[in-house]
Amino acid sequence: MNAWVGWQAGFDGLVDHGARNYWKSHHLKDLSDPCIDAIVEFAGKLPSEECEVFIPHMEGAPSRVKEGETAFAHRSTPFVLNLHTRWREVADDDKCMQWARDFHEGTQAFAQGVYVNFLSQEGEDRIKEAYTDTVWERLVDVKNTWDPQNLFHMNQNIKPSA
Repeated sequence: MNAWVGWQAGFDGLVDHGARNYWKSHHLKDLSDPCIDAIVEFAGKLPSEECEVFIPHMEGAPSRVKEGETAFAHRSTPFVLNLHTRWREVADDDKCMQWARDFHEGTQAFAQGVYVNFLSQEGEDRIKEAYTDTVWERLVDVKNTWDPQNLFHMNQNIKPSA
């Protein structure tokens, strides 16, 4: 198994059936002392035993490609903050989702962008945060050319401008 496949398989244990899940995420510009303080504060308030705070370091191979060369634009932002809230009981929905929302908001000052595959139903403005302005414009141009009727509109949709 190559390193990338192994890294991806590392998440398999988090997706067994029967659990309730909610994610929030953004890229972090740095891990300054105030950022770490905010992370430690919220990590100390996990609403269930199955929650996780995952902060992979993204410099290295991803940053060797220029930001405008692919749709994955935030290549120079060094960290990703993934907040994975996981619980079993419907009665805990509000508590668990609010923890993730509060944590996400509490670290927004240290954020720049988001990885599009870590988004849920957060709206078009949030989808735009997954791209630089240049990349967003290029993707809209592609959408205008190849899908002007917006047939492919599920997930994190980029709407045609026409």
